[in-house]
Amino acid sequence: MDAMARTGGAKPAASTRITDIDGLRGFAVLGILAVNMLDLADPGRVFGVRSFTGPVDTAVEGFITGAGLLTFLTLFAFLFGYSFSLQLAGAQAEGASVVPRTLRRLLTLIAIGAAHLVFLWRGDILMLWGLLGLLLLALHGIRARTALILALSLATLALLYQGFNVLTAEPEAAAPVMTEEARAALAATLAGGLDYVSFNLGTFAVEDLYLQFLEVPSMFTVFLLGYAAGRARWLENDEVLDRWLPRIQLIGFAVGVPTAVALAWVEVSDGDFMSIPGLAGTFGAPFLVAFLAATLLRMSRRGSRVLRVLAPAGVMSLSNYLMQSVLMCLLFTGYGLALAGRVPPLGILGVTAVICVLQVLCSAWWTRRFRYGPVEWVLRSATYGRLADMRR
Repeated sequence: MDAMARTGGAKPAASTRITDIDGLRGFAVLGILAVNMLDLADPGRVFGVRSFTGPVDTAVEGFITGAGLLTFLTLFAFLFGYSFSLQLAGAQAEGASVVPRTLRRLLTLIAIGAAHLVFLWRGDILMLWGLLGLLLLALHGIRARTALILALSLATLALLYQGFNVLTAEPEAAAPVMTEEARAALAATLAGGLDYVSFNLGTFAVEDLYLQFLEVPSMFTVFLLGYAAGRARWLENDEVLDRWLPRIQLIGFAVGVPTAVALAWVEVSDGDFMSIPGLAGTFGAPFLVAFLAATLLRMSRRGSRVLRVLAPAGVMSLSNYLMQSVLMCLLFTGYGLALAGRVPPLGILGVTAVICVLQVLCSAWWTRRFRYGPVEWVLRSATYGRLADMRR
């Protein structure tokens, strides 16, 4: 870590910006782009119809799914929980009332997510995170150990429940391809404007997004793990990192890589994600996350600048996440070039790489001049109930 992340051997203040954590957050938000773009660039995928089915296209989709479908989102969620604990600690250190300040922040995040979902990207995660943040706020007094026990209990229950469903499920005949729904999705995406907004609202189902047994517990489990780590300041403790990073890296690789391959296999074989390979891939994602994060942290501690380069993108991760949706809509929907259904998966990887490079460069330029990203400024101003000072 650089000097910002350390204050000699002492524990840093709650307001200290941890460069490696920002770097991990930047890595996560950039990685999410390929996964989101794959769906928006080919709207029929949601309904089981792909525009490109060649071997190269299938292989690339399998790679994106196995490596990124749950990986980057899980890392982002862990860091959300970690930062949540730091924000609470910061409020307490300032003698401020924790609940009103955090409540304003979460309600603003929910409002931003709602607008994002309606006008840009129906795969929004901000609403869910804001709602789960309210639950985390209700538990904010629990100790790190209690949060860890609760997280592991939720993960165990979710695994047992879904495992039981997978093992006892009756074989079903293959469902017919829903070409009408796929065509309607593509038409709405290409039309843009009110048609696209109506499509986003029409495909939004609260029960699908928020009330599935696995969705809330699995995401909240990751939040709790991040919260526990933040309470204990694990990512800022040299002794903890020296002792555990090599072990986490080894275990994460041994479990995470094979389960990611299983998830990729489900994707390329048009299989059921609610199957044993799909279940293995879903619950193996945290191990792959642990491997990647531990690898990047160890590289940083040995002098690598990778996380330092990515840190500005992490400082303004919310702005970058929303800007990604703006750019995707300009490329693939009727808001702009309307290229949906025309760009193969390999091309999507190329576009992703270009956007990621641009976001890293623009974030570095912005953070040299401003304290916060544009959307982070809105969120911070709402949190504190006054306009934040933007300039450095």
